[in-house]
Formats: sequence, structure tokens, C-alpha cells
Amino acid sequence: MSTKQHLFFYAKEHGWKDQQAQAASLTAETKTPWDQQYIEGVTDPTIKRSLCEWYPRLEKVFIQRAVAPLTRSRLFASNSWAKPSRGKGRGTGPTGHYFDQGSDSTVGSKHYWSAVEESRAPRVSANPYFGSLASEGICACGSSNVGRHMCFDCGRERQPPARQESQLESRQGDDHNTKVNPANQANQASQGRRFCIHCGAPQVAAAKFCSECGERCINPGAISQPEGAFQRRGGYFEKAPEPQHGAGVSKPEDEVDSFQDYKAQLRKEVLNAPATERGVGAYIRSLEGELWGRVVCDQGRSWQLASGRLARKENEGKVWVFENPNAIRAALHEAPKVVPEVTRQSSILDDLAEKRRQEEEALQAKREAARRRRREGDAGHQSQSGERRVDPDDNKLYTWEELRARYRGMFSDREVLDYWNKDCKVVPAVPAVPAGRPKQGHHGHEGRKDPDDGKVYSFDELCRKYRGAFSLEEIEEYWLEECREMR
Repeated sequence: MSTKQHLFFYAKEHGWKDQQAQAASLTAETKTPWDQQYIEGVTDPTIKRSLCEWYPRLEKVFIQRAVAPLTRSRLFASNSWAKPSRGKGRGTGPTGHYFDQGSDSTVGSKHYWSAVEESRAPRVSANPYFGSLASEGICACGSSNVGRHMCFDCGRERQPPARQESQLESRQGDDHNTKVNPANQANQASQGRRFCIHCGAPQVAAAKFCSECGERCINPGAISQPEGAFQRRGGYFEKAPEPQHGAGVSKPEDEVDSFQDYKAQLRKEVLNAPATERGVGAYIRSLEGELWGRVVCDQGRSWQLASGRLARKENEGKVWVFENPNAIRAALHEAPKVVPEVTRQSSILDDLAEKRRQEEEALQAKREAARRRRREGDAGHQSQSGERRVDPDDNKLYTWEELRARYRGMFSDREVLDYWNKDCKVVPAVPAVPAGRPKQGHHGHEGRKDPDDGKVYSFDELCRKYRGAFSLEEIEEYWLEECREMR
């Protein structure tokens, strides 16, 4: 068998009936460089080449002719010489092109173009779930199923509705010799139309996103009738539905639309009704005395309060109790409860601290009494003596009686005495020493009685006793004010 006969039978095996006739039918205008090589390799009997030399050239020629725009040839496919390199059923040639092994749906098989024409799906307006244009099928329930065999909304096999079939027939036209069914047109006209509230584009029944602008359509609701004026409902503009209770008959006021409306109506009735002792309408209070609220609904295992809080029935008596409505009214008029003071057990340290505090208070009271006596004695002494002091207000000398008479009515005697002792500069007068009594100061050997222990001390002995605990000024003040002079 010659090379030319090998090429003829090889091409015939893969779906080419007569390669010579097809090559001869090419005109000068439609020929390409690849076509010229193909003609030379098939028709020229003088060229003697082996079949193995023509395999790469035939692959290259057939692939180029398959993608040429002016020729509608089939892609060369083989399952014998091209080994799969990317998974099962995939092969590649020297040019790097991938193609499937031969089957009824393989590109290049004898049934490929007929299968393409039969499986060509209509171009729908949009994918209502993802908002992108795609060739897809719409189930009879109205949901889009892209590349799915079963519907993911109703669970049935994907079947296009009647209106989609009518659109398919009208688009295909005379190519398939189909007729438009009037019943399908009536079914399509009876369906409600919806429009996007953002761009106004028409939408399918189960669309959740607009196919034109991609915005979300909220609360689809029920499909409206085509008759009547358009109204906005949820995320769509719909036509107003016909009244179900007859023309001109409105919906009763006491009829509720949903379970939420029923709960709201029940809550309103419970809050307006008088309080009960138990169950719905009663008040719940915690064991600590905190008022939780009023029961408006029985949830089975728990009570729902007006505030939305839930009180579990199993915690009654452990965490909360029902409040008596009479006790609530009586609590408004009863006297406030006196919380008893909790006495803490005292320790030895507390007793010592309390004893020390009492001693300090007694000592402070003694010192204050001594200061008071000293002021009174100084006032009596100043009234009897003729001591004069300088008033810093006018820098004049005044006796005690003169200073008190000057500020009488403006200040009290105690305030005048403090002003006399603290602010007025002392100008002491030298008293006459009585006969028979030597002049002595408080630093001499004079003895005075210490009120702390009742013993008589001289000033030097008193300094040695309180040295380290008090300063010299404090000891001297204590000596003059609190120690009693012994005569």
C-alpha cells in the first residue's frame, strides 16, 4: 500500500470521507499556506513519504484548518498516538494543544456539531442569585440552577417553566420548525412582573439580586397580579394585588398578619390588664429583692418578661419568686426598714486602741480646761494690773480694759482676749517685790503638782521626766498651764 493510500484510510477512520475531494474543492481565494501543504501531501503521487513522517504534519495541518475562520472543518482527534498527560481523557500533541479522547461529545467527532446545536441553551436575562449573565436553566419553582441537575430550592429535577419554553421557541424560530403555544403565552402573561427599585430592570420571581445593577432586592414577598397600579413592596415595584375579601372590603382590624403581630397584641393586652399572683400578668422578683418585670408570655420551660428577659420555671424559689400584687401596693406605704447594725467581734488590739483613744481624749480635755482657766485668770489679772500693750491697728498703748472698751460691740470678749494675747505687743511693767519674799522664776526650785500622776515636781525634774516625748516649749507650756502651783 502506498503512502497516499495510508493517508486516505487514516483520514477516513477519523471521520474524513474524502480528503482529496475536500482539498480539490478549495478555491484560490480560500486557500491558506497550510491548505497548500495539505494538498501537496495528499494529491501528489510522486511524493513518497512514510506514514510516520506525515503524522506530525497532519496534526499541524488539521488543527490549523479547524481554527481557520473561512473553513468549518472538524478538529483532528485521536486516542492512539497521543497519550494523556493531564488527568483521565486528556491528551496533547507536539503543538501543545489539549483535546479529549473520542466520544459523542468530543470536539472533532462525527456527532459533535449536532450535539452542540441540540444542547445550545437560551440566553436568559440574568442569574438572579449571583447577578451575572450566564446560560442557565430556571426550574419550574422559579429558582435558577447553574450547572445543576437537581434544583437546590425545591429538590426536583431541573425543568424549565412554560414561559421559558415559549421564549426558547420564539428565539429558535424556523430553524427547528416549532410553533408557539398560545397556552404558554397566557401562562406567561398571568405571572406577576417585578422591577428593581434601583435601576427599574425586570426581575424573575425568585431573584434576590438585580441582574442589571447587582443591588440586593430585600423582602421579595408574594407575586402580584399584572392588573392595577404599580406599588412598592419590599425590594420591588409590583402591581397592586386584587382584594381577596371582595371589591371595596378592607381587612378586619382584629385580624393579625403574622405570629409576631399576635405576640405584640398579646403583650399589649397583658400589660393593660390588672396584675395577677402567678403566671401571665404576674410580677417576678429576685430573692435579693430586685424587680425583674412582668410576665407577658409562657414559653413552656420559661416565662418571658415584658423586657424580653426569660425566667426559667425550674429556678422558681431558688433564684426568683412571684411577687404578690398586694405586697407591691403595701410596700409604697410602709415605713422604711431599719437594717440592724452588725457587730464585729473585737480583738485585744482593738481594745488597746480604744483604751488609748479614750486616754488621749481625756488628756485633751484636761489641756483645754487648763487653757480656759489660764485665759480667765489672765483676764482677771489684766483687769487688776496696769499692764499696757501696743495695738497693731493704731500702734498705741492700751490696757486690757481700754482695749475691751474700744472693740465692745464689734467683737466678743473671747475674741478680744485672743487678739490681746496673740497680736498685741507686750510692754511688761516691773512689779514691786513685796518685802520678805525673794524674786523667783518658774525655773527655780518651785514645786508644782503634775496632774498626770499627782506628784510634785520642779521644772527641772519635769523636763527630765518628759524629755524625748515632748519639746522644751511643750513642757514649759504644760508646766505653766496644767501643773498646779503648790503653796
